[in-house]
Amino acid sequence: MKLTSVHKTVGEYKYFELCRFCGSSNIQMVVDLGLMPLAGGFLKNLKQISKERFYPLQLNFCRDCFLLQVNSSVNPDILFKDYFYFSSSIKTLVEHFKKIANELKSKINSKKGFVVEIGSNDGSFIKALLDSGFKALGIDPAKNVVKEAIKKKVGGELLFKIW
Repeated sequence: MKLTSVHKTVGEYKYFELCRFCGSSNIQMVVDLGLMPLAGGFLKNLKQISKERFYPLQLNFCRDCFLLQVNSSVNPDILFKDYFYFSSSIKTLVEHFKKIANELKSKINSKKGFVVEIGSNDGSFIKALLDSGFKALGIDPAKNVVKEAIKKKVGGELLFKIW
């Protein structure tokens, strides 16, 4: 089988020349994965191949603040508009969240604890925390995923924020 070169259309992104945390120019590229399609942006059929967009994926290290970071950012409206991933669909992940919540409860008084999860997806970890007696807030940019969490009443509407 002969592999052929495929034309890749680069999507819109923002490039960062400086460290995204401390603003230093003392950064070094660690890994360059080239142009990559968005994770989870699966095509429904081959006719969509010409519409697929690719984005640079490079990992940089800041020698001043030691942050490991990507140097490009895709517009959140593109990344999270129709997000497909629901953490509750993976049984082992749900069980892992329950284990972590119980572990936290054994170390922290859950009646006094308040947890904020940034990137909470559909609230699987939030649910585990609530079931363990914690107060918790989930924040996620994927509107469709958060709306499903609210519909399922995982902690109630006030416990989720679409950012």
